[in-house]
Amino acid sequence: MPRTPGAAEGITKEQQLVPHLAPHLPVPVPVPVGVGEAAFGYPWQWSVHPWVPGRNPVPGMVDDHLAIQLADFVNSLRRIDTLGLRPQGSLHSYRADPIERRDSATRASIAACGDLLNVALTEAAWEKARRVIDHAGPAVWMHSDLHPGNILVSVDCIGCLAVLPRHERADHGLGETCDCPGH
Repeated sequence: MPRTPGAAEGITKEQQLVPHLAPHLPVPVPVPVGVGEAAFGYPWQWSVHPWVPGRNPVPGMVDDHLAIQLADFVNSLRRIDTLGLRPQGSLHSYRADPIERRDSATRASIAACGDLLNVALTEAAWEKARRVIDHAGPAVWMHSDLHPGNILVSVDCIGCLAVLPRHERADHGLGETCDCPGH
């Protein structure tokens, strides 16, 4: 259930996009089966999904098979027809912005961390990241929040993967990703 207004705006997108994307993906993705309406003090709509058994991966649990499945998921997602949609409005993710657009905010965040991190090392890593070439091709589908909380590993098979739509921000949309080798 969404916890912020921005996340609530993603419910409509989730309802429309996940049914289109899921049949083309090599792993289970829970397709919404209903919409809950705002009521009893809860202010937003929310999606109803079927239960997908599994657990989030933890360090030491990930193996080459799981990494290969995740790469296959990402590559399959990128090949799905975008239906002529553009990465704008609710289909835009700041995570797909050209890296230069993130430069001033990133530098300010690094500076704000002060002694919490090695500033010189972090700034050097950021400089290296800034050299990534922005994608010049057509828009592609992306999952902009692939982290362990959005991935399930089957209870029966460590290498079996399910990818969850992120309910907090409904992080799936169109992006203009980098042209790095392997992407």
